[in-house]
Parts: sequence; C-alpha cells; structure tokens
Amino acid sequence: MKKITFLFTVLILVNGLVFGQAYYYIPHVGAGQNPGGLNTDDEDPTGGLSATWTDILASSATPQWSTNQTIPFSFNFNGSAVTEYKVSNSGVLTFSTSVTAVPGFTNDYIPSSSIPDQSVMVWGIQGTGTNDGIATKTFGTPPNRQHWIFFASYTLYDYTYWSIVLEEGTDRIYIVDQRNSPAVTGGVTVGVQVDGATATSVLGSPQLAPLAGNDNTPADNGYYEFIFGIQSSYDLEGTSITMDDIAVYSEGAQTVTGTVTNFGSTTITSLDLNWQVLGTSIATETITGLNIPSYNSYAFSHSDQWTPIATGTYDVSVWASNINGNPDENTSNDTITKAVSVVSAVTDRMALYEVFTSSTCGPCVAGNANLESLFGDEPEGGIYGGTWAMVKYQMNWPGSGDPYYTTEGNTRKNFYGVSGVPNLEIDGLWGQNPSTLGSATVHDFKDNPSFVELTSDYTINGQ
Repeated sequence: MKKITFLFTVLILVNGLVFGQAYYYIPHVGAGQNPGGLNTDDEDPTGGLSATWTDILASSATPQWSTNQTIPFSFNFNGSAVTEYKVSNSGVLTFSTSVTAVPGFTNDYIPSSSIPDQSVMVWGIQGTGTNDGIATKTFGTPPNRQHWIFFASYTLYDYTYWSIVLEEGTDRIYIVDQRNSPAVTGGVTVGVQVDGATATSVLGSPQLAPLAGNDNTPADNGYYEFIFGIQSSYDLEGTSITMDDIAVYSEGAQTVTGTVTNFGSTTITSLDLNWQVLGTSIATETITGLNIPSYNSYAFSHSDQWTPIATGTYDVSVWASNINGNPDENTSNDTITKAVSVVSAVTDRMALYEVFTSSTCGPCVAGNANLESLFGDEPEGGIYGGTWAMVKYQMNWPGSGDPYYTTEGNTRKNFYGVSGVPNLEIDGLWGQNPSTLGSATVHDFKDNPSFVELTSDYTINGQ
C-alpha cells in the first residue's frame, strides 16, 4: 500500500492579508495591571528611572539600533532558541542582530520589507525627544522571570510609554501600552514578524490607537499577549464579575452578572454559564442564539439568583462550559472569582475632594471653574448637595507660587506624590486634572456605599 502524507498549512487573516500562522495574540485591553504583575515600577518617576534599570539607547533624530543585548534566560522565538536582540528608536526589536538597515519612523502594515526577520514591534513611536530613551530590566526569579525593554517618554506627537516583554518558561511576548499624553495622535503597528511572508499584527494596525491614560502606575495599563502556535478553537475566558462588591442582607436575592470573552478562533453561538458560592451547589444556565466572534465579550446576567444565608464575605466563582457543545480547550482562564461582602446596612458616602492648585497656574482656572459648575459654591447646594466635602491646597509653584501656600499643604502634596497642578484626589484616588472631572466620575465615588456614620459639633469664638 502506498502511504501518502499531506502537509496542511494553517492560514490566518490579519488586517485583510493572509500569512502563514506562527503567532496569535490575545488582547488584554484595560487590564489595569502589567502581565503577571511582576513589574510595579513607577513609569515616570521624578528624577528618572532608578539604577535598577539599564539604559541601552538614547534619543536620536535619525533611526538607530542599540548595541546587541543578551537575553538573561533561555528564550525561543518562533520555536527556535535566540540569545540576543537589538532594538531601534523607531520601536522595533529584532533577534536578527546582524542586520544593519534600521526601520524608519513611518510605520506600515506587516509583513514589511522594512522590518527584519524575527522582529517584534511597536512601530510608529519615535525616540527623538530630549528625554526619550530605551531601558531594560529583568523582574522575578528563575524560572519565572520577565525581561522588559522599556520605551520611556517616546513620541507619538506627544509622550507615549510602551514596553516589549520576553517571558521565561512560556516564551510569551507581551507588548504593553503603559502611559500616554491626552494629546497623543496617530497610531502604531503592534505585532510580530517572522519573515517577509509571515506576520501577526493587532487589529487596527498600523493605525492602532494607544489606550492607556496618563497614570504613571500600572492601574490604567493594557497589553497584547503573543503566543507561538495555533489558536484554540474554543477558549472562553471569565473576564469579570460585575455584581456589586457589597450586598445588603435584607435585600435578599442577588443577581450574578459579569462578562466572558472569546479568545478562541470560532464564533460562539451557545454555552453553559455556571456560578457557585463556596459550599453551595453549582447553578447552570444554558444560553443559545449567541454571536460572540473572536476577541469579543458577552455581558451576562444569570437567571439563577444567589440568596446569602447570613452576613459575611463570600467568594462567588463564574465560568463557562460546553461551548458550542464542545469542551473549553484552555481551562487555565475559565474561572473568575470575586469576594462579595454581605452587610447588615449601608449609608450614603460623602466623598472628599482634595484640590492642589495655585494662583500662578494658568490651567488651574479651568479646573476651578469646572468644579464650581459641578458643585456650586456651598457643600449643601447643587444637585450633589450633602455628598461632598472639598479641601484646596495652594502650592508654592509654578513661578513664585501662591501667597496662601502652607507647609501643611506641601506635606499633603508629598503624601500623594503630586508633581503638577492642577491635581484632584477623590477619596485618596483619581489624581487627574479637575477640568476633566465629569458627572460619571462624581457618581462613581458618590454611589460607593459607606459603613460609618459620623456627626460633629463645633463652636466658633471671637466673633
């Protein structure tokens, strides 16, 4: 008998072009953390990065490569071992360290003849400004380390911060969207190019818009995870549980709500949705007639409600199964769990607004005007009457500063790490320009329940 072997090539459609698949990606947009949580460093510290980071390339008006850098652990790209890389100030990292031509600052679709084989990129950002630079640092301990290549204070019309991350053990590549000026315009090409015929880029490239805000912590970060191999057909991730963190016992049954995201290659039309509180039986609802394409999410409200039996803290777990009648092929991301506190009673919250401002700060005028338009002149007046209290701290900068500056205000400024005015902290959080405050954010803080009721008396003498 003659034996005939067929070789099948799996193809993937990316940005309207067809390439041989080597990598697929999973978007973690709005993750609110860095991949794995290993890197918690300040993304824009006063005085520059700490000495734990190593600078490898300064800014340049023309595209340039760094020197070759050694990967500090075993790593495979496209299934083959690589030990070194170099990176350009045009946002391209390559493992083809012998190439000399540098990709230009103008990005394009991939695969591109401008990009060397074996490359990873945030192509389109520019290291041309005075403070722009690339630095590296390795986080974690063997065998679970991450090597970060950080594009700090780069330019996309205004400042933008990104990193390319190589992960030990998994050979995963992460491209992290970390920090962006509100004035950033244009887009980038985020992806991996194996060779001139094979590449995978994030949908939207080469005009992919940065999504992180200007917070200099990982709190607003998102990232794209590139994985070598063939994407699972059925991979449904438990993304979030959106029911309230706090439930009032006297209100009885609680509805379990949340989202799941399709990270498989097949559109999902049916699934079993499950939830369980530790120690109770599993509640399962079969949902049909769905249309959840790859990388899209589905917001659910489970038909079976949960009735707490007493006050306390409960772990609520949610997961999907029986996807289009098939088992989930990646069970590592199926289940999401949320702690829900069941309390006897709650009371309305009075949010504390702390404003850092100065009479020598031009933009502070708009911030103060916006606060007055939202709240009025008196805490008891306006549509938010009785729900807020405000303290303003006058700063001794810019210029000569404000004549009402006090050292107490400086102490509070240092507590929050405020480096510019105007700045608004709400219940010790937020930390943004008060001119951008809107009613949605006011409600986010106002509607957060409180558990303490305080009353006070005061006497004013000398009048």
